[in-house]
Amino acid sequence: MIGLFGTLYTVHAQSSQQDKDRAVAADREQRSERRPIYKALRDAANVYATAEAEAFQCKKSAAECSRLVSNVQSARYDFQRAINDMTVFGSPKAIAAMKQLAGSLPPSLPASSNSEPIVGPVDEAAFGASLVEFDAQTRADVAAVDAPR
Repeated sequence: MIGLFGTLYTVHAQSSQQDKDRAVAADREQRSERRPIYKALRDAANVYATAEAEAFQCKKSAAECSRLVSNVQSARYDFQRAINDMTVFGSPKAIAAMKQLAGSLPPSLPASSNSEPIVGPVDEAAFGASLVEFDAQTRADVAAVDAPR
């Protein structure tokens, strides 16, 4: 009878360890999959902020300023794609940090598809602070997992 309980205990312990191993592997895979998505959002936010600032502060020729405004449109599209990916794959806290980051940038969506994007000043302090928050959440969400919790 004792042998039966010992065997059942061993089987349960092995099963429990396999469950933990699977959970750790799934967590590691999820973190690995998130890493490029979070990086793409951060990169796109930086490009978009830079494009906005350059276009808003343009004191060059009309043609050069027009080119900079076109850069804003392209950067905004890339940022929106990164937002879409983050919305699907990001953690709830990362999505909240992403919304804060996006909210720190001026809206540039034109009134119509034929219009130039609206450019505005970038609040560098707000953008920087929201980027720090996003980076902190990125580290929390994509840090390596070495052992089960």
